[in-house]
Amino acid sequence: MYLLLLGLMAGAFIAFAAEGSNMAAHSLLAHPETYGLGKCLAGAIFGTGLMMVVVAGAELFTGNTMMIMGVMSKEISWSAMLRNWLLVYAGNFAGSAALAWAMNYSGLLGSGGGLLGGMTVKIALGKVHLSFGQALVLGILCNILVCAAVWMAAGAKDITGKI
Repeated sequence: MYLLLLGLMAGAFIAFAAEGSNMAAHSLLAHPETYGLGKCLAGAIFGTGLMMVVVAGAELFTGNTMMIMGVMSKEISWSAMLRNWLLVYAGNFAGSAALAWAMNYSGLLGSGGGLLGGMTVKIALGKVHLSFGQALVLGILCNILVCAAVWMAAGAKDITGKI
């Protein structure tokens, strides 16, 4: 149950960061001449979600995929890893879905004359229309960065170092 709650927290933190990055960059992303700046700003703000996960000690599925290293070195069992993955993934999904519902219900997506909601939908549509191969490669590239960040944060002694 504890892992599920930590997964819920992480899902909510990542959802907050995603919406924050969309809020900050939606008008820049809407215009070709400022699109690159918008992507840069959105990427910089989105990283705060991982910072919240690491500092608060929440459990994010992407970082937990590194548990395979513990299985390979026989420090943890396959069943323990799979149990962790299931609970954390379910928690991440539930936390992010709950926050998405709350943001929609609150009317937040109507910001900027509806441009925020429109850009959020456009971003989501772009992701669901990727081919399987594209989504897989993008997911691997993203996870390399997430795992590296979590690994480096684990070696830090204070919050500043973790960030």
